[in-house]
Amino acid sequence: GWMIGEYGGHRVVGHAGIDLGYNAFMSLLPDDDMALIILANQSDAENLTSLPAFFMRDPILDILLGTTAAP
Repeated sequence: GWMIGEYGGHRVVGHAGIDLGYNAFMSLLPDDDMALIILANQSDAENLTSLPAFFMRDPILDILLGTTAAP
């Protein structure tokens, strides 16, 4: 289902998914008029929190929100 939460003081609505060979993570920041969608070609992990798309979300959101310098 949908996940509703907060990241760095910003409201976030998200959803993640996994299928054979693929995983995805979507984060919508409605108050910031922003969306982040990550698609990755890997799904050999046992749960969503160990997939590449899950780990990529926070650093990318930091860059988009201006809370960290871009590399």
